[in-house]
Amino acid sequence: MVDRSLHGQRSKPRLKVKVFKISVVLAVVAVCQLAAAQSAQVAAAPQVRSIVELYQDNRKRGLPNFVTPDLLVVAYADLSRRDLKIRESLIARALDEWVSSLTSVIADSTEDMPAVDLIQVLAALSGKSVKASSVAAEEIAKVDAAEGIAISPLLAVNVDYSQFRPRGFYAESDELARYFKTLRYCNSILFHAHPSAATGVTAEIVAHHMGILTDLLRLGGAENGYEALVEVATNQKTVEDISLSEVASMDLASPLAPQILEYAAINDRFPTVYSGYVDRTGLAEGETVAQVLLGARILPGTVTADVQAMQALVTDSGAWRGEGELPFTAAMSGSGVVKGWPSAAEVLAAMGADSAAQSAELSGDDDFEFYATLIEHARSYFNDLTEMEAARWGALTELADLDGDSEQNLASAKAFWTLVRYENLLYAKQGYTPVDRSLGSFLDRQGSTLMPASGFYRSLITLVENRGRGTVDEAMSTKWEEFGVLVGLLLQMSEALDSGTELTAEQEDTLADIDLTLKRLNIDADLPIVVDVHTHPGEAQVLEQATGWPEIVTINEARGARLTHWEFKQPIQERLTDTEWRDMLAEQSKENDRSSSSSVDKSLTEDESAVES
Repeated sequence: MVDRSLHGQRSKPRLKVKVFKISVVLAVVAVCQLAAAQSAQVAAAPQVRSIVELYQDNRKRGLPNFVTPDLLVVAYADLSRRDLKIRESLIARALDEWVSSLTSVIADSTEDMPAVDLIQVLAALSGKSVKASSVAAEEIAKVDAAEGIAISPLLAVNVDYSQFRPRGFYAESDELARYFKTLRYCNSILFHAHPSAATGVTAEIVAHHMGILTDLLRLGGAENGYEALVEVATNQKTVEDISLSEVASMDLASPLAPQILEYAAINDRFPTVYSGYVDRTGLAEGETVAQVLLGARILPGTVTADVQAMQALVTDSGAWRGEGELPFTAAMSGSGVVKGWPSAAEVLAAMGADSAAQSAELSGDDDFEFYATLIEHARSYFNDLTEMEAARWGALTELADLDGDSEQNLASAKAFWTLVRYENLLYAKQGYTPVDRSLGSFLDRQGSTLMPASGFYRSLITLVENRGRGTVDEAMSTKWEEFGVLVGLLLQMSEALDSGTELTAEQEDTLADIDLTLKRLNIDADLPIVVDVHTHPGEAQVLEQATGWPEIVTINEARGARLTHWEFKQPIQERLTDTEWRDMLAEQSKENDRSSSSSVDKSLTEDESAVES
């Protein structure tokens, strides 16, 4: 195996196999001469696709085998994948049973809650026929598109959707692809318990996530074979994420986030692998990356020493101290050049491979201010290993430090490690490099503000209080109360603006996340509606009042919307439905686009034009 890396000391193919001597009985001298000549030749590499095929080709050609450790590596990897596929059949069955049970629970549900949306996403990803809400459908589309990092319509945080693209042998069939996407979604999405500017997670988003968790558990998320699924999916490997069953053991009637944070502190469950986006410039004083990524996942991903080492190598490296060409592992940040990537050589060096450490040094991977601390931290993860892990990493280091062609041996060891990572693609957490800049999404939403309307807010509070007292449904009474609290907060902000006081950062966050607050109240999208309010039988017409498409308004970079209103007459036999009115508005928009005119379409009624106010 040759290292085809594009950085550092590039390995060059070296073939040191001598052609075997041909024995010719009738010409002993000729045989000796031929043997001497051939002993200096280098055999051309057969054009085969794999190491195993090369050995098969040897048999066809009548050539003896020069058995290398690499053949055993690929044989081990093949057996290991076969073993994995057997286990995956058990995981797939357990996953399907769990998702099916949740899908049946919500089959007849009329409740509009994010937890139901989440179950719809899982059902659709696993190939089940389900009627998805608009939020669930948008989330499913993003998972299927797998186009990169974007705000999740379900979770309201940045999610790396590219990770849901089926790859490896999971891309070989639609069935495997569905399995990949479903399981990856379960072990990657994080329900945040810690608000932080570094992740763009506000207190409102935390409340939103905890609400999803609570409702999911009440719908049986930690039951119906969930424990069996976790057991077979993690396969007794180390996990650091908090699972649904652990959350289920908490007091669901009390705020979950503080309980999760306390549980993590008591049980040392802070993540060592940062599977999520973090902008370090947003970290508060004393706040760590591990703290801001605390939370729970549907299925906990496994962590292995090599993944932990990779994460350690790209956390707080300090500035680059080298000269000339940047090393492969360097990356730009807001503070300059830092270590942004781990390399395979460094991972093997952390395992204890001397040849790998020398390679990393030659490549300039160690030319960073705090590298000595980083590599020691990375090495610490290989100190306390299970018997299986010790054997796996021991084999790798032994292969890397074999006598002989050190460059080739290291390339073979890197390839071995790649095969290990390939097998664990779906199950092990993947580290992310913390960055020193924003993605240009949630952190750029600073500057949310409010249109001052104190009198209106005060009146609305009174109206809401009366509606709350008048409802006969306890759940609705609670929603009215929560809505009243929100309006009260807006009134405080409005009065502050009236007095010339700037809004606080916390108030801006409340405004930035007002859509989530409304979502928790199950506020539906406000599509245009129409209602006939008066009839004139003599003219055989009705008076229609309608809302139209919203009018977008801006102040600085903040964007909002205002209602629009329509008033018109309509033949009495043609009282409009909402759908018909929306179709008319859509057609009006097309006409306006075609004509680039702001005039009102006279065709809205037979005899009278519509008036928009």
